[in-house]
Amino acid sequence: MSTSVLRDPAGGRIWWLVGLGGFAVGMMVFFLFGYSSFYGLWCKITGTGMNPNNPEAAAVVADGEQREIEVFFEAKAYDRLPVRFYPNEPRIVAKVGQDSTVIYRFKNLSDETVRYRPIHQVSPLIAGKHFSMKMCFCFNDQILKPGESTEFPVVFSFGSGIDPRVASVTVRYSLHRIRDGEGQSEWQKRIEEQLEAAGALSGDAKTVTPGFEGLNRAPTSPAPSAAPATPEPVATPGTVP
Repeated sequence: MSTSVLRDPAGGRIWWLVGLGGFAVGMMVFFLFGYSSFYGLWCKITGTGMNPNNPEAAAVVADGEQREIEVFFEAKAYDRLPVRFYPNEPRIVAKVGQDSTVIYRFKNLSDETVRYRPIHQVSPLIAGKHFSMKMCFCFNDQILKPGESTEFPVVFSFGSGIDPRVASVTVRYSLHRIRDGEGQSEWQKRIEEQLEAAGALSGDAKTVTPGFEGLNRAPTSPAPSAAPATPEPVATPGTVP
């Protein structure tokens, strides 16, 4: 005797719709409760961080904003750090209220594993209040194995409250070695002394690296009455591709 199984096409469609709805609900739950943990794990693995260092500026969306700001990038390695790093573009034009992205490339030129702390500053000073980095390698200490190469995206934006006289901004990155056996307070003090000696803490630039806001000094020059001059290229050993 043969037995035939009758299938209801309508019922099949119903179960398909139920399954699709369950998947959608599952994705909503993931993004509401699981995404932050997943992203935290991803950041830990890749060494990047996505956490606006200036949430107020990051939250400002310039609806219909047409202003543009020319952004220059500088890089310098301290402590004879054998790391070459540079942006894929030394200059970009950013639109106020919109995210901009630049890629930084790194290469360990030595046969030793190096650990370092990135610090970033923004000038002129009045631009720092309205400058937000949403993703940056500077949110974490970094480690490069011998000969290792890597790259990190940097995502930033300017809030619409930025002074309209600001036509150009310079973002300066510096890398500072973290030595074995050196406590955090020790290497933080060393970083401050290095930047102080280099004139990077003059008060005309804002240190925006999370945890290092204490490096900021009182301004030594008034707000710009015109667009800042284009900075001269800085030739620094180990930072030119």
